[in-house]
Amino acid sequence: MATNVFGTRNVLQAAARCGAGTVVTASTGKALRPYSPDVYAASKRIGEWILARTAATGELRLAASRFTHVVDNSIIGERLRSWCAKDEPIRLHSAEIGFYIQSALESAQLPTRFPATPAATTASRFRCVPATAPAASAPPKSMIGSEGTGMQADSASMSTNIARYP
Repeated sequence: MATNVFGTRNVLQAAARCGAGTVVTASTGKALRPYSPDVYAASKRIGEWILARTAATGELRLAASRFTHVVDNSIIGERLRSWCAKDEPIRLHSAEIGFYIQSALESAQLPTRFPATPAATTASRFRCVPATAPAASAPPKSMIGSEGTGMQADSASMSTNIARYP
């Protein structure tokens, strides 16, 4: 909580004081869930709420990149390599659900691949970047949230998505 909630608030306040203009933060796909007993996911969701509230003041342009399964230097990457080396089945969240993985480099490039759009009439604009979207393609139609709380997208159908707070 200290880092994801209070740290987010402190960084945004410092950025506003020094006139930074734009801040991009790291979030998680788990922040999309309307409710989660997981403290980490809840703290990231609160952090995104703080972003939306701060963006409503107009002092900063903000975005949160929601990382799902980044494989570079990660536990999931080690597991995938191990299962492949042993010719074992790759275990997913459940037999019916696949998931998208990405490299850290791909994740870092996403905010620059999809430039910000003009300000919406509401406090936030959320873009879902499907796992199948090529890097050069335009992002799908935006979903507009209400006062920064419109994060009801289906995380099973997307890779990292970018929450923009123009």
